[in-house]
Order: sequence, then C-alpha cells, then structure tokens
Amino acid sequence: MTLRASTPPSREDHRAQIAARLRKARIHAGMSQIGAAKHLRVSRSTILRWESGRSMPAAPSFEHALTIYGEIPGTSDHYSIQRASARSRTPRRA
Repeated sequence: MTLRASTPPSREDHRAQIAARLRKARIHAGMSQIGAAKHLRVSRSTILRWESGRSMPAAPSFEHALTIYGEIPGTSDHYSIQRASARSRTPRRA
C-alpha cells in the first residue's frame, strides 16, 4: 500500500471554507447580516462578500467576527486567514 501526501487545499477552497465558517458562526449566534455588520462596524455588503468568499476580511477582522459570534479564534485561524487573503493582496500584472 502506497501512502501519498495529501495536497493542501487551493486558495479558492480555503477561501470557501473560511466564508462558510463565518456564515455558519453568524447563523449559530442568531445574528442577521445587518446585526453582524453593526457589531463589526462594517457594511452589510462587506458581510455578504466575506460570506460568499468574494473578499476576505483582514486577520483581525476575522478574529473579531468569530469573537462577536461567540467562537474563540485560535492561532491557526490567524494563519488561515492570512494564507487565504495573500492572493488578494498580491498586485496584479498589467
């Protein structure tokens, strides 16, 4: 039997996991997108973009959202959000 090393998830998969985690945590906390936006001092459209994976929150915003939603963010969360958002900070070539 041959063991193969598992490949890490793609950035898109990782973004989708983070987006799903944010949405699930918000719903579990019983918050609407508008309520979450007020607590986090962002617009509802920002919450929508985060939860759809179209944009990624900065690591402190992600951790703050999890805290507001009643979850305890960990060190791996900080790393995960930085890794997933690294592509969005990379300048595009003309």
